[in-house]
Amino acid sequence: MKFKLPPSIPLMPQWHHNQFKELLVMVENFGMLHFFITLTSDETSNLRWKEIENIENLVMFFNNTFSWKDCLVECVALFCARLQAFMSTYVYSGENIIGIVEHHVTQLELQH
Repeated sequence: MKFKLPPSIPLMPQWHHNQFKELLVMVENFGMLHFFITLTSDETSNLRWKEIENIENLVMFFNNTFSWKDCLVECVALFCARLQAFMSTYVYSGENIIGIVEHHVTQLELQH
């Protein structure tokens, strides 16, 4: 039995291609974007999220050579949870600081 991937998994090239096609359709139907925001996490400075520090402390308990960099899945899950909280508070909540959002596109990009 051959393992078959679903047609589109987030963060895979086909997923990005589909997101891009959806964006083009939205621009064609609703016009150019009016608002653009970039969100990032800062794992290295004193301003890093408390959860990153907690992850690092936990893995160092098991092996003192480990750091948050050894917990990629956990860090991505944390970022996605933070992104969802941001979207729920500032985008999906109806009337908010940026106004009523009728349509939106989310693009994720991983580095290193």
